[in-house]
Amino acid sequence: MVIIALAISIALWWTLMGSKVDRNGTWLRPDNDQAQYDDDPVRWGVIATLFWGMAGFSAGLFIALQLAFPALNIEPWLNFGRVRPLHTSAVVFAFGGNALICTSFYIVQRTCRARLAFPSLARFVFWGYQLFIVLAATGYLMGVTHPQAIWPNWRGAIPACRRAILTAIRRELPRWMRWSPISRCWAQWWM
Repeated sequence: MVIIALAISIALWWTLMGSKVDRNGTWLRPDNDQAQYDDDPVRWGVIATLFWGMAGFSAGLFIALQLAFPALNIEPWLNFGRVRPLHTSAVVFAFGGNALICTSFYIVQRTCRARLAFPSLARFVFWGYQLFIVLAATGYLMGVTHPQAIWPNWRGAIPACRRAILTAIRRELPRWMRWSPISRCWAQWWM
């Protein structure tokens, strides 16, 4: 736990030291030049999505080969029981999560027609998520974590509640507000 806290502290310090802060310690907002979107985290997210996709799909190929050729079950680190949750988490969280994060950074800037308010925090979110993925992957291979910890029985309840609340809010809005800038903000919030 100390290592994780230390890694997060170093990442936060590194991110904040590269940010634009004046001598008084207040954040400097970026220029509102609409032609200058902050696309660095988006580019990094696309590259990370491709990398983690290849890693997750390679793990899936490896466990499929383990089922066909049981001699590939290398004890204790690369047996089927440890690589299968690694494959599932790599595809769902690493591949899918990076795709969602980078598209969120892209869409928010375009729908708001402005740059990100705090670009250094977007970088912190991106690199912190990569750290989370690496820690989870090494935990699976070393047998530290259990896959059921990320698959609770109520995993379908949260999206269902979000859809119900969003539907209720949209029905209450007048017709002229449904596709206004306000609804764009709602769309980003529910994303």
